[in-house]
Amino acid sequence: MKFCAIFLLIPLTLFAKEKGGAERALKIFPKSTVPGGVIAVHYALPAEDEPALYTLQVNGKDVAWDLCPGKKRRLCAFAAVEMDNSPKRMEAVVTKVAGGTPETHSVPVRPKKYPSGRLTVDPSKAVLSDEDKARMDEERARTKAVYEASEKRPLWDVDGFRLPGTAGTTSPFGVQRKFNGKVASTHYGLDLRGNEKTWILSSGAGRVVFADHLFLAGNFVAVDHGMGLFTTYSHLSEFAVKVGDEVKNGQRLGRAGATGRVTGPHLHWGVRINGLYVDPAQFLKIANR
Repeated sequence: MKFCAIFLLIPLTLFAKEKGGAERALKIFPKSTVPGGVIAVHYALPAEDEPALYTLQVNGKDVAWDLCPGKKRRLCAFAAVEMDNSPKRMEAVVTKVAGGTPETHSVPVRPKKYPSGRLTVDPSKAVLSDEDKARMDEERARTKAVYEASEKRPLWDVDGFRLPGTAGTTSPFGVQRKFNGKVASTHYGLDLRGNEKTWILSSGAGRVVFADHLFLAGNFVAVDHGMGLFTTYSHLSEFAVKVGDEVKNGQRLGRAGATGRVTGPHLHWGVRINGLYVDPAQFLKIANR
């Protein structure tokens, strides 16, 4: 099987020049984004200053950031663009704690229409029981606590991020799934081909913070990459890791499967940034640019 590995490359145009030739310390990539997208914020740290002297806000919300892996004087962070009620712009504001004029940069958010899919099923299978709903509420509370405890520093390394070892998308991010004519859910990940012999690999270096069975996701693994960034792996047939394991880029997490509420074996792969799922395909392009 051939795997697609994508490695972390820093753009040569990272510090764009303002009029007159002065370099801009604050940079957002890409130059525009879409609902469900992701931006990378980079800042050239002055030689005499420490990272802790600077705070970052994106659209008015505090965002954790730190030195980029392998870079001594460059702060970096990722921020997600909401799918629903998305803003017209993504604005980053860097402020020096000790004072000084905040530095601001923004990029536009372009409209995007995601595809829809229709399914006709037995009504009894399209409606959850009260018992199932209660179980899902309990599971949401468990995973929410995990996501809120992300490391404040980057756990990924200079190898960047990659596809999780499978090839071929069967369902893209953002599809609105309609059951019997009604919108039932939005697909917040990529469905990738795989069978119960297919090894699923960690998309980047990090720490396993969840490895258990969930009602919808089946056997589910979440890897914390630090600073509010997680990758998630659903419907596994078996686990190869446990909570607390430190994993490298490309390390085996388990095998693809059909556990949970699915119709056949595959991998549902998600990327979550500061509480919001983003398009994993776009994330790879931005993170490894």
